[in-house]
Amino acid sequence: MKRRSLKEIKAALTRRQFLKLTGATAGAATMNLSFAPRALAGGGGQKVLVYLFLRGGIDGLALLPPINGSDHTHLVDARDRTLVNIDDSDPARRPIPLANGQNLGLHPWCGGLADIYHDGGMAIVQAAGHPPNTFTRSHFDAQEQIELGQPLVVDGTGQGLPGSGWLTRYLGSYPGVPAPGAIFTAMVSNNTPPVSLGGWPDVATLDSPDNFMPNTGTFGSTQLAMLSSLYAGAGELDVAAGAALDAIDLINSIDFGSYVPGGGAVYPNTSEGNDLKLIAQLIRQDLGIAAATLDVGGWDTHNNQNVFGFGFGTNVEDLSEALTAFYRDLEGAGYINDVAVVVQSEFGRQVKENASFGTDHGLGNPMFILGGGVNGGQVYGPTLGIAPADRIGDSLVPQTDFRDVLAEVATGLLGHPDVSAIFDDPDYSYSPVGFSV
Repeated sequence: MKRRSLKEIKAALTRRQFLKLTGATAGAATMNLSFAPRALAGGGGQKVLVYLFLRGGIDGLALLPPINGSDHTHLVDARDRTLVNIDDSDPARRPIPLANGQNLGLHPWCGGLADIYHDGGMAIVQAAGHPPNTFTRSHFDAQEQIELGQPLVVDGTGQGLPGSGWLTRYLGSYPGVPAPGAIFTAMVSNNTPPVSLGGWPDVATLDSPDNFMPNTGTFGSTQLAMLSSLYAGAGELDVAAGAALDAIDLINSIDFGSYVPGGGAVYPNTSEGNDLKLIAQLIRQDLGIAAATLDVGGWDTHNNQNVFGFGFGTNVEDLSEALTAFYRDLEGAGYINDVAVVVQSEFGRQVKENASFGTDHGLGNPMFILGGGVNGGQVYGPTLGIAPADRIGDSLVPQTDFRDVLAEVATGLLGHPDVSAIFDDPDYSYSPVGFSV
């Protein structure tokens, strides 16, 4: 099949625009092709929420350790082999002190993120997590409830889980989504959409430039040629299918290999580095993307956690380098003011290390927020600390409801008008954390 130019694809999309109110979207859904027949967005200005989920429960006390005061003393007492210690004899293994950091420091291999923090582009919310009476140390339950935006009361008397993800409700209730001419509104750097986007029909799964899938199914050149010939007419189903095929052509027409990151950013050749690079490229193509998600695993460190070197340390370094490149790329290209990045894990780890050189499931954990509109360079939120008497099950007790963080990103940074449309829970009352300008 002859590849069309980007100009030809845009023209094809524009010709189909007049049918966008005729029900063609329903025809696309019948085919499991969910791209509405709209013209290319272009022009920039679309607000984009990028959501990184660190699956497995990252050790927040190693990522963001106390570096002085009584909590530092308690951490030293609780850990020997899994410690990031301000007193380490090797300067390269000491945490990076954070200005306005409430006596906290970043893991020493997070130099890029520390620079962004001190430049004002990153805020940290400490001791975030599930609200009281909803604590869980189950990976499945904690992840599901976070992504659905609805923790469950432990005794079962609370509101049941909703049928859609919080990102789905964010997109569905945001008047600016889809932007005029958007090609697709949400992308997933994985094979399948996460729970947070459950129920949202307009999702593209794209984990590499060679593996583009509108919802499900991979299309090769033969299949594309056959579909193009089958749906070449003017009916609603033809138009809807054609719009989806045009979107695939559009992705195929982008020269990913010649991409030049903004600001001289250099992406690491790692899974998260390549994924974030791809997300940045598509954001900069002005396709109308309003949300992008990325999962990063490897944080369930019960055994041989290895805070420095292969293991936790390497994972943290890879995460920091990828996020730093993504931020500097969009900053240099002039897009960072329209992007908000949230980094979250389902829970933290216990204070005491275990007998297997690792840490077990805990509760409270930091959340990171990056973007041009962030009132960064500060650590937000209260904490009870990690004195033995202040722990629950040897864990840091969450003090900030994770929904408050997500809600402030949505409303304060991205302009969503209605928190209740995202988190529809009569027991929840939004309390801003303070990191939005």
